[in-house]
Amino acid sequence: MGASVASLLVLTVLFTGVLMTLKSSWLGDNRINGAVAGATKNYDDRNKTALAITSSVGLSVFRCDTGVEVTVDNVGEMTVNDFARMDVLTWYTLESGDTVTKDFEYSDGNLEKGEWSVGGISPDNNSPGFDPGETATLVWRFDQPQMPNTSGYLTVVTPNGVSDSDYVEFMDVSRGDCRFLHNFPTPPQEDTFAQSVLPMGTGFPAAATLYNYDSDQDTDAGLTLVRSQNGIDENVAGKFQVWRTGPLTQPLTISGDVLVDLWSALVPAVSNEVGILIAYLRDYDGAAYSEIGQGAIFARDWQQGSTGLVERMALIEGIDYTLPPGNELELRIIADIASAHDIAVGYDTKDYPSLLNLSFTAPDPSLSLYFHNDPTPPVADTARQAVLPLDAAIPTAGTLYQYGNPGNNPGLLLKGTDQGLAETDPTKFQ
Repeated sequence: MGASVASLLVLTVLFTGVLMTLKSSWLGDNRINGAVAGATKNYDDRNKTALAITSSVGLSVFRCDTGVEVTVDNVGEMTVNDFARMDVLTWYTLESGDTVTKDFEYSDGNLEKGEWSVGGISPDNNSPGFDPGETATLVWRFDQPQMPNTSGYLTVVTPNGVSDSDYVEFMDVSRGDCRFLHNFPTPPQEDTFAQSVLPMGTGFPAAATLYNYDSDQDTDAGLTLVRSQNGIDENVAGKFQVWRTGPLTQPLTISGDVLVDLWSALVPAVSNEVGILIAYLRDYDGAAYSEIGQGAIFARDWQQGSTGLVERMALIEGIDYTLPPGNELELRIIADIASAHDIAVGYDTKDYPSLLNLSFTAPDPSLSLYFHNDPTPPVADTARQAVLPLDAAIPTAGTLYQYGNPGNNPGLLLKGTDQGLAETDPTKFQ
């Protein structure tokens, strides 16, 4: 009996070992077959995926920095999904002369430096990916400026490793320090009530639609500023708007000229009417303010025939100021009472990216023409002359004489007029 039991135990162990071996073999075969099938599918997908870069352009991002805009065709048979798993790289030359290869991070929000995004797909069949036959526009911003008049080499790679490359030229390189004006939340996705304090930051706006940012006040897109006669002291809601950077993590030094670039329109948007916006730059420490500078945007014909938002700029000149960590940079704007109408402001969209450029450098003109008196250089007061010379010769006189003698002031006095080009009074035009 004992021998029989022992024999049965041996047989049980033997059969168990055989079954385990067969099961392991079966599982291993399944895994191998799955891996082979996966590899085969990836190989097939790669063979069906193809991109073709049709254009690569280095362009100024609103005088703030130089980015790249690339047009890519999907010439394969596969939809390119999951943009976050794509790679976008650029090899280029830094200002120092060193070369660097930059791998950009994907963003579906406001575009910061060092990030790339999909600017648009055409024709878009409303699927979530980049389909065969479609053309995608990709844009990215650099976190280190390029050396002017150099070339770069860029590569776009799909999630399954298919790529295309192209050269790009960096001719005029922008080196601004910009803060874009945002709504809250940003990027905006719907109308909001008016908010007296809004954020500004370094991210380029991602929204395609300009929503109504004061839907509790009116039905118009953007934000409407009611005219004010109180200047920087205005505190009535709807008559001023403030943007702040948030508490700074390190000192912010502003040295030179600041450009205030605003998209705006008279309300109603009629031509041949005066518009005036006043911009104030301040240092806010959480309790009190220090004035940094101010500038005015004035136009006798604000709309100039346009029925929508127009780009208007003001320069706050000669700033030399450092904000300490913890403080906030503030921009405050009003529509001056002398404006013919209230003024609507657009911001936080791709088409209307209103901004502050904290280190604006005016582009070098290709040709400068100087106003002269006759004779030139002037050596004495003269009577008013209806037509004076204009040429490229740099003025050399050290004294500003009276050019409308008899008169009490140096230079030429022009009286006010509402006739524009139709003015014929010689004291009202030059």
